[in-house]
Amino acid sequence: MIVVIDYNVGNVKSVCNAFRYIGCEVKLSCEPKTIENAVGIVLPGVAAFGYAVSALGALAELVKEVALSGTPLLGICVGYQMLFDKSSEYGQHNGLGLVC
Repeated sequence: MIVVIDYNVGNVKSVCNAFRYIGCEVKLSCEPKTIENAVGIVLPGVAAFGYAVSALGALAELVKEVALSGTPLLGICVGYQMLFDKSSEYGQHNGLGLVC
C-alpha cells in the first residue's frame, strides 16, 4: 500500500484520488506503523517550507528512516522541497537532507 503522509499540509485528498484513479491502494496516515509498512510513501504539501517542516514534526525522522531503508518516496511541491538539506524561503530552515 502507498501511504500519503497526513501532516495537515496540502492537497492530500487530491493526491489520494490520483493514486486510486490509476488503480493503486492508498491510505492517508500519520501513524508510524502504517508508514513503516508502506510499499511507497508520498510527502505532499502546499505551504511555506518552514511551516511544512514544522508541521511534519516528529514524522520527519521516520520519513528519513523509511526512505533510507529503500522504500520509494515521492515528494510533491513543498514535500519535494523538504527532501533537500535546507531552504531560505522566509528565513533559513533545515530540510530532511535526503537530496543534496
